[in-house]
Amino acid sequence: MSASPTVGNQKYADYFNALRDKDGNTLGNNFYRLTNKNDLIPTLPGPLLGFIAVAQEVLFDTLYTNSEGKKDIPKNHSICCCYSYALRHPQKPYNKKNEDGVENQCVFPVGPTNYYVSFEQHFANLILYYSSFVEQDGTVSQTITTVYPNSLINMRDRVIDTVGQESTVLPQWMTTKQTDGRVLGFTKAWVICYANPGEGDRISYNIRTQFGEILNRVDFISDRYILDNQLTANWVPNDDSTDGGSWNPSPPLSTTFDNIFDISGLYISTSLIADASNGAVFDKSLTVNGILVVGAGAVGGQLAVPDEYTKKIGRSFQLIMDQNASNINLTAQKEMIRTLKGSAGTWHATYPTAQRVGYAGGATYSPNWLLDAGIPSYAGYQEFLNTHMTTDMVWYQSSSSYDGDYNKDIVEVFEHVFHTIHTAGVRGGVEGSVAQLNNDSENNPGTFTDTELYKAMKEVVDTGLYQPGLSITDPATAGKAMIEYMYLLNWGMWEMSTFWDGQTLSPEWSDNLRTAAGILANNPLGHALFQKYFDPVLSKPDFATLRTIFQDNSQGLAGYVATSGVTNETTFDGNSLRFTSPTDIYGKTDKYDKYLVFPKTTILG
Repeated sequence: MSASPTVGNQKYADYFNALRDKDGNTLGNNFYRLTNKNDLIPTLPGPLLGFIAVAQEVLFDTLYTNSEGKKDIPKNHSICCCYSYALRHPQKPYNKKNEDGVENQCVFPVGPTNYYVSFEQHFANLILYYSSFVEQDGTVSQTITTVYPNSLINMRDRVIDTVGQESTVLPQWMTTKQTDGRVLGFTKAWVICYANPGEGDRISYNIRTQFGEILNRVDFISDRYILDNQLTANWVPNDDSTDGGSWNPSPPLSTTFDNIFDISGLYISTSLIADASNGAVFDKSLTVNGILVVGAGAVGGQLAVPDEYTKKIGRSFQLIMDQNASNINLTAQKEMIRTLKGSAGTWHATYPTAQRVGYAGGATYSPNWLLDAGIPSYAGYQEFLNTHMTTDMVWYQSSSSYDGDYNKDIVEVFEHVFHTIHTAGVRGGVEGSVAQLNNDSENNPGTFTDTELYKAMKEVVDTGLYQPGLSITDPATAGKAMIEYMYLLNWGMWEMSTFWDGQTLSPEWSDNLRTAAGILANNPLGHALFQKYFDPVLSKPDFATLRTIFQDNSQGLAGYVATSGVTNETTFDGNSLRFTSPTDIYGKTDKYDKYLVFPKTTILG
């Protein structure tokens, strides 16, 4: 037997294991289950629902991933391409033809739809596969003529034919007479609750009228969640360790119920809309991965920021948060986006990040809404500042630098979006970043010099490679210097000096720090800081794409595409679920699936 889910309870397992073959041997000691360690199906439904595995497990380890580097459930469960190959090659069970894009890729045959396997094709495929092997000595392997496929229906029928169907094998709700006189028997179902006789219709009515038919859109509260180290993305395997790995972070900061899928509600890019809800300064907005981008309207005697330019800012954020980039750690990037959103549990919870976009400069507005004296003249603007994380401005046709050169546009945009995402998001992505990337020196005068960020900056300040003569001992100046250092470090690691005027910013930033190699040689602490905290969550934009978006004289189109981020999954980490007590963690076991323990609630209405 291979790839099988667990199909019965403890009584069934005991009964099965006690059965004897024709030679009198018990199946518990002489029946074997072949299991791929990376196959999800054999772990289901699991012991928490009363399902127990039978006989002896023979485990092999082949991990097949998709084009995005994520675990591919069908490939790891494929009978033809994974299990059959492992049976034939027990010493080297990994089948390269089960990878995407290879020549003569192994394909699991299907029938009229993708949901029903064509057994005839399946058998023929297996027979052909095995009969075509030629050993090194030139002899042909023995042909397999009888194959027993993995199928829940097939296994159930075989057990019934051999063992008989006892009522104790099925849960009572499957064997209890319903109000219409029927006995359900074996039924595939998602059990919402167990009800007393006569209560089912009332519960069903309340669910339909209060929540509708799509139950994964229901908001609910759980009193705890339990994480399993086998499936959660927060469990880091360690092949050299006897305990198999460790939690990272420990304990986990958030749930990862569906680590095969992206958690909905995070990677969202909304359309640009007319929006006057953010104070009188702004008349438009869009949201990208937790960042609210607001564009100034025609106020204070100044023109409105063009819609296309506002979209270019949104597109810039999309480019540096590409979840499909090869360097991205999705767990850390998702935590960064949660931080940007101001989600519960993050360091600036309830204060979502905003990127302000204005025209030319603050002094071109009358009154200037960047100055304390000017703020009250714009209704609602102070409230906007009080309720958002606002680090910096981006200026359309900046009065301090714009001359029609697209390179200066790129510098204007990316310098300031870096300031925003570094301070409000990267600080919050990778574990430890909240403390080590804390640039708030004024509110932490006694500890800011202990951070990895400060030490990396001090390394180049001491050698005169960054702002020669700058004093960073004063908390009032150190914080701003750290923000600017992060921008320049990121710029150098991505080797973006090609956009600077003359490809240099010396003496503010030494030419020796314009490349990753130069930073490694002259600022090793900075290189390590970037690799640890920035590289796992940010993606380097393609320079050719930037030159298409930003063209001379403010030409070029953003190429901004809105995405809803809506999925059919339950949005566990997308604000539909919150927990009211700490996590229970099973750290060194593979016996438990992740599950929710619900408190008793008023489901009867």
